[in-house]
Amino acid sequence: MCLFSCNADPLLVESAERNGITLKSYTPHWRGHVDGKLREGVKFLSAQPEPYAMFVDGYDSLILKPEAEILARLAALGSPLLIAAERTCWPDEEVADQYPDVPAPRFLNSGGYIGTRAEMLTAMHTAILWASGEDDQRAWTRAYLGGALNIQIDHGRRIFQSMGDGVVLGDVCVGHWNGRVSGRKEFWEALCSG
Repeated sequence: MCLFSCNADPLLVESAERNGITLKSYTPHWRGHVDGKLREGVKFLSAQPEPYAMFVDGYDSLILKPEAEILARLAALGSPLLIAAERTCWPDEEVADQYPDVPAPRFLNSGGYIGTRAEMLTAMHTAILWASGEDDQRAWTRAYLGGALNIQIDHGRRIFQSMGDGVVLGDVCVGHWNGRVSGRKEFWEALCSG
């Protein structure tokens, strides 16, 4: 599996290494999230040989399980591509009623996605086509709600968990302190000392 991110910080790198995974990080020619995370992400991922790939935000995520566990959970879900979920519909709250009525967290979060490399590249290209401005989560949301993506949202938090709203971190593979919710560094320090 190719675990990749843009501008990964030392905590993310350390969390991946602790779980035996090499994190590949690229530094985009940053003009915005659609350019940096999607367009340049496609270029980066296209050159990688691994059959599976997982993208995580580089400055507010932690890897909490080894690769074998992550891929086993993906296989159990039976989806070629899975994207993180969150409780709030951001950045466009007015589209919340267009999402399926499922228990929270019901809205997609572009801070983490995993699948076959081929499916991921196709989905990233599709999200780029649906982009309006430079918000990558808006691009993913528009493509998803437009029916253009073959993607499953991780409502059950089997792989990804977005933090916030007083949520306690469960048995997940990736913790994502989206929007730089506080507590990531403290969580990591407690985990490493325990």
